[in-house]
Amino acid sequence: MQNYTHIPETISKLFVEMDYIAIATIILLGIPIIIKIASYFRKKIFQDYEYSARLQILDEQLTGGSPSLKDIPALSYRAKIENRGSKPIKIDCLYLDYGDKVDSNKRMKRHIDGELYLSPGKRHEFGIEISWADVEQMKKRFNINQCFFFFRVAYHAPDGSIKENIRSLGDTRTKIIQKGDCLT
Repeated sequence: MQNYTHIPETISKLFVEMDYIAIATIILLGIPIIIKIASYFRKKIFQDYEYSARLQILDEQLTGGSPSLKDIPALSYRAKIENRGSKPIKIDCLYLDYGDKVDSNKRMKRHIDGELYLSPGKRHEFGIEISWADVEQMKKRFNINQCFFFFRVAYHAPDGSIKENIRSLGDTRTKIIQKGDCLT
């Protein structure tokens, strides 16, 4: 009769060796998964950058007037907006805001252009004038002394959200210019 006492020992050694093999297999299978996840996030960052909106203002013409010359507008602003990105952009609206420098609630919002689409490389020309009567009305309404001008664009981002970009127009504000000899 044969002695079968060594069989349980052999089986336990086989399971221990299988545990090491299983752990090694899991590690070897996990490495490509980690590489794929890292690659996904790297591609997502690149894709977000590649598809991001890139609007450029070109050929700006900014002219300010004087309160003593009521026939000349307080501000005349003309420019072109260009899509420098790789995808078309839906622009909801172009605005010229004027009023307080810090508090956006104390600004008049003047509509320049409505909804439009800009293909890659396409330009759109726009212009607006703000009269001195409009500036005086804003000053009375918000009880402020100075008037600052801002260009604002509302557009759709590639993720579908609506974004706004506001830029000051050269820190331009209305100034009262005195007539007479120069003091300097």
